[in-house]
Amino acid sequence: MSSWVARHGMTSAQYQAEFNSLVGQGFRLSEVSGYGVGSQALYAAIWDKAPGPAWEAHHGMTSAAYQSKFNELVGQGFRLRQVSGYSIGSQDFYAAIWDKSSGPAWEAHHGMTSTAYQAKFNQLVGQGFRLRQVSGYSIGNQDFYAAIWDKSPGPSWEAHHGMTSSAYQARFNQLTGQGYRLVDVSGYSVGSTDLYAAIWEKAPGPRWEAHHRMNSDQYQGQFDQLVDQGYRLKWVSGYTIGGSANYAAFWQSEAISDADASTIDSKINTYMTQQSIPGLSIAVTKNERLVFAKGYGLADKSTHAPVTPDSIFRIASISKPITAVAIMELVKVGQLNLDSKVFGNGGILGTTYGTKPYASNVKQITVRQLASHTSGWSNDGGDPMFMNLSMSQAQLIGWVLDNRPLKNAPGAAYEYLNFGFCVLDE
Repeated sequence: MSSWVARHGMTSAQYQAEFNSLVGQGFRLSEVSGYGVGSQALYAAIWDKAPGPAWEAHHGMTSAAYQSKFNELVGQGFRLRQVSGYSIGSQDFYAAIWDKSSGPAWEAHHGMTSTAYQAKFNQLVGQGFRLRQVSGYSIGNQDFYAAIWDKSPGPSWEAHHGMTSSAYQARFNQLTGQGYRLVDVSGYSVGSTDLYAAIWEKAPGPRWEAHHRMNSDQYQGQFDQLVDQGYRLKWVSGYTIGGSANYAAFWQSEAISDADASTIDSKINTYMTQQSIPGLSIAVTKNERLVFAKGYGLADKSTHAPVTPDSIFRIASISKPITAVAIMELVKVGQLNLDSKVFGNGGILGTTYGTKPYASNVKQITVRQLASHTSGWSNDGGDPMFMNLSMSQAQLIGWVLDNRPLKNAPGAAYEYLNFGFCVLDE
């Protein structure tokens, strides 16, 4: 198991069971998001396996129960680290995490209308407090907010709430363009409109990505893709749009440094300019794990659509190493010999293809020679793979055997040949 675990779409019972299992293995809850889908409460959460002070987490609390637990724990020296407000029907509920640690002066408030939240925000910021976390939620058709401030130094920051999806994206683009990083985001809905509250800080850090308005499948797909590239989920907010669960989240890279990423960018951009390449996609793996994937340039020059890591390219000669690996797997298990003859009586493919008797040199071609581009066939007169596009693979092999004599003796000379791998694939 990795040093962190993330789950989403958990019912209260599933969340509690996962909580008990992971805490029993030494994990700490670092973030929890409650959200209502229909009449059921669901939870998304992140746990870290890391040392730290004493802590407590509770969920499914009504406003009164949350206030009571808050008073109890704060009286024992605990600090509120994270709070998530959510509603089931017309009732608000809360999930929260406290830890017993020292720190600067802090304040937390919940059940605030937008106006009350803005007033408290202005008051506390005017006293030197910074907003550390905000959770938006709705009761009926009214948005409410729970938030935590502390009085501590830090980089420049901005916070905004009540943003529609398009307004949030515009603000996101503006601030990230100015060097800000997203440090907190909360998605919530009022009626049929999804809204967002978020905090950005102007601080350096590793590469990161953020996405919002993802349904469960889209979120899982984004999660899998980024984790495969060495990213770690830092924050997730679950919320409902039109009765369906959606997610806003951001991830941070732990696999490749900014310096290495910049080097890759520089090399690729220089190569594209030198070779007049309109667009390409690159992936880098390390220790059998994808650690970098990025698109460069344009996928369609007419529409200026950019290349992304998901852009589809013709596989072309990338199929050759795939075929070669398959060949070597067969060799490894003893089902194929690299020096076996391919054509003629006793050959792997026998006399199945073509209509004419095979020349003696054709009957000497081996698997190894096809794989190493030394079969003796040549592209002189045209690459056979692009000359008979209406033919099936079997028909094309037969046509070459009937119409294209070898240029060189098998094994005597190297000549790059697509057709050799066409035969190997058969």
